[in-house]
Formats: sequence, C-alpha cells, structure tokens
Amino acid sequence: MELAAQDYCASVRDGTHDSPKQSNTGKKLITSRHIIGGRIDLENAYLISDSDFAEINRRSKVDQWDVLITMIGTVGEPCLVSEVPDFAIKNIGLFKSRSKLHGQWLYYYLKSPATQALIRAKTSGTTQAYVPLGTLRLLPIMAPESEAETEAIASCLSALDDKIELNRRMNETLEAMARALFKDWFVDFGPTRAKRERREPYLASELWALFPDRMDEKGKPEGWQDVPFSDLLSIIGGGTPKTSVDMYWGDSIPWFSVVDTPPNRKRVRHRYRKEYH
Repeated sequence: MELAAQDYCASVRDGTHDSPKQSNTGKKLITSRHIIGGRIDLENAYLISDSDFAEINRRSKVDQWDVLITMIGTVGEPCLVSEVPDFAIKNIGLFKSRSKLHGQWLYYYLKSPATQALIRAKTSGTTQAYVPLGTLRLLPIMAPESEAETEAIASCLSALDDKIELNRRMNETLEAMARALFKDWFVDFGPTRAKRERREPYLASELWALFPDRMDEKGKPEGWQDVPFSDLLSIIGGGTPKTSVDMYWGDSIPWFSVVDTPPNRKRVRHRYRKEYH
C-alpha cells in the first residue's frame, strides 16, 4: 500500500522555530546537526530551561518509537527514537509513530536510497538546503499490506543494525584502551615509574623489559631521546594526479588523500592509479 506520511503516521510535525536561550540547567535541545548516521549526539546539545522545554513539547513532544528527520542543512537524515527521550527538538521533522513496528518500518523506509533521492529532489533553498513540513506530510510511504511481512523485514534490518551498533561500541572501547595505553607508556611513563618505585610488573615480560627503571634529568625514561619526526621516516608530498587525465588512473595502486581518512570514512574513494617512474 502507499499512503501520504500524514495518513500513514499519527501525525507529522516539526520542532520549534524559535531559539530558546541556553541554560545552565534543564533539558537538552537538539537540531539537525545533532542527528548523525541515524544516531542522536546529545553530548554537544545545549540545555534549555524547563519552561522552554515544556512549551516546545506542547506541540512537538517526541516519544519512544517516533522517527525524526533533519530538515535544514543535511536534509533527510532519519533517526528512530528507540529509547524514552528526554530532549526537545528545533527545526527537525517529527513523524509520530503508531507503534514500535510502525516506527521501525518508517525509519528503514526513509533510509532507503529511493526515498533519500526523492527527499533531495524536493529540497528548497539556495544558500542552505531545507525541506518544508508540507513536503514531509505529503511524502509517499509504501508498506506491505501484511503486518507479518512488515515485522519480518523490520526484524531482519533491526538485527543488522544491532550488530553494527555493537561493533561501533566495541571499536569505541578499543580506541579508548589504545589512548589510555599510549598515555601511560609515552606521556606518564607509567612502566618506568613503576619500576623505579619497585612495583609489580603490569605488562607482559617482553614489553616490561623494554622500559628502563630510571628517569633522566628531563623527566623522561633514561636512554630515550627526542628526535625530529623527519629522522624516522621519509615524507613524500605532492598533489592529486589530475582526474581528467585518464593515463594516471585505472591500474592497481590504491590511492587516497586526507578526505579519505576518518572521520570522513563515508567519502573513501576506491581509486587506483598507475605507477610511473
């Protein structure tokens, strides 16, 4: 079946267009820039007063299993509110869901390439892209007639998302461990200090043996030296080969530049250039 979003959902609204003052206490206010990759970044959202929060929620209260969508700037980024929310929204589209399953299907439908292309085609604005609320209300939503079929599809996609989220959290944990390890070894010089204080080893024996047991007059492990980075490797600079010259491209050597590195992972270009001597 195909229905306009305003008929498929309980309602389609948007957040406040006002700019509530920042407060030292209260509730978080999120905008389009706080929805990234289907997730809400509350860490960088500022607080507004309880009275402003209540005023916004009189019209635009977000509930669990509702679907949010960015309306200004990066247009069309959807987000499923899978936990009980405690924030207000500004310039964000709000699809009020009828149930958990309803919200899940709507979220995955809005993420689909075809729907994303449709939303981009309906954006307005020259200096900053935006999608009007009226456009969101009339957005065509397709869904199976059978609830069982809807549930089967949503369950499969949800399981994949859960796995992706688990991997993301594991990566965050590993990155935090790596940062802590680096700080202990090369900033705080923890192993050397522990040896000097005759504490028990807390690293594998082969690693423990790499650290001296004394500090020099500069406060670093004895025998360690400060050397220029350029003494340790060869730095090769240069520009990007012209993409308009076919002879530079199409062979077996991987090529990447700064824009291909984190946090720009989405922009990785799988390009191959030819080697010339």
